[in-house]
Amino acid sequence: MSGYNGFGEVPHEIVQIKMVKCAINKLIHQTDTHAILAVTPDEIININELEERLPSTRESLNETISIEFFKSSAFVERVTYREYNHISADLEGDVGFWMIYKKTKNQLTLLLLGEWDFHRNYVYAGRNLIDSEVDCLN
Repeated sequence: MSGYNGFGEVPHEIVQIKMVKCAINKLIHQTDTHAILAVTPDEIININELEERLPSTRESLNETISIEFFKSSAFVERVTYREYNHISADLEGDVGFWMIYKKTKNQLTLLLLGEWDFHRNYVYAGRNLIDSEVDCLN
């Protein structure tokens, strides 16, 4: 359900998120603006495994995304389930960001960051130790 309506009604699905690492097998079709690829899934990584499998980094969240974007967005949704927090923000559905971070007593760790616009939809997985600047989005 979260794929259609977000995590607001089904926050428990946050811990069910999986990332799929794929190998490109074949280029089927290519133009100047897009390509169709044949891929094979190599690994499936659960969100709770990201901290164990990826090296940690530390950089300001403002270097990754604009905090001001979240503050000025038309729609911001915040959902918490256990230690995981999901924040989604968009400008009338045309451009947006979302993030999932883990909050413990002493640390905030950005695990997934997504962004979209008219023609693109990207997801970044990592283990970025972030400061409490995310708290300004409450």
